[in-house]
Amino acid sequence: MNTRRSELDLTRSCPTEEVFQEPSDTGDYVAEMQPEDAAEYIAVLLGSLRAIAVKAQFRILSDLLSVAEEEAKLHCRA
Repeated sequence: MNTRRSELDLTRSCPTEEVFQEPSDTGDYVAEMQPEDAAEYIAVLLGSLRAIAVKAQFRILSDLLSVAEEEAKLHCRA
């Protein structure tokens, strides 16, 4: 039995506003994050999301995520 499938089905529900609120313990970290560090972190996240989109055969979404990932990489430290 594929338990991974049931885990993915849970993500199909619409998130509530509570999901988008920052936890209080990470607020300081995010506020102190330098733009270059934020760009690097975002690039990594987008790369992971792009891999998921490719595997799910969401071609347009994977292309858009790729463009966003490249944009974030442009803002990373050299």
